[in-house]
Amino acid sequence: ARPALAVQVAAIAAVGAHTVVGLASAGAQPRHYRALLGAPRAVVWKTGLWLKVLSGRADVQWTRTRRNAEEHP
Repeated sequence: ARPALAVQVAAIAAVGAHTVVGLASAGAQPRHYRALLGAPRAVVWKTGLWLKVLSGRADVQWTRTRRNAEEHP
């Protein structure tokens, strides 16, 4: 169990480092780094949403978003 945990922690750290290095190389502003703090919450929310949809417990309907081109033919 410990080797698997070590690999998982290393993978998560690598993804985080990749993201931060990418932001730094692009010259990101501090607000972009702060926005990353909301990522775990978004992942938990999205996972819950998909579990509801896939289990059939959610009454989900897709509504097409109107586009500018559709408003002005």
